[in-house]
Amino acid sequence: MRRIIGAAGFALLVLVPAGSGGPVGGPAYIHAKDFRVPQADAEGPGEKAISRRFVGGQRACVIAIGDHEPVVEIEVAIYDSKRNLVTQDKGTGDMKDFVAVVWYPPRDEEYHIVIRNFGKAFNDCNVAIK
Repeated sequence: MRRIIGAAGFALLVLVPAGSGGPVGGPAYIHAKDFRVPQADAEGPGEKAISRRFVGGQRACVIAIGDHEPVVEIEVAIYDSKRNLVTQDKGTGDMKDFVAVVWYPPRDEEYHIVIRNFGKAFNDCNVAIK
């Protein structure tokens, strides 16, 4: 009897998806060679932005990791379609070039993801969007 219940439980776990959320088009990963953030200058940090449409009411997450050459402070900021700041994270301490944000969009909407580089050299960032 225990084997039957265990097998049925395992079958349910395999058949039921772990959940969906994040961008409408599904999770995305942008490799560092394709996401070079300019260096900071006298006017402020260098930045690069991308846009993604996220599903309302479902968890959304953006993680950015710098290239560690050298380790410099980076920031991720999320803006809604009206350019209101939704959430942000700025690297500090030993984790200057690792940032992550999680939020729950209230509705399906286009969000702007901005990665900022406070270093004096280009920063090739790996970016995961879920």
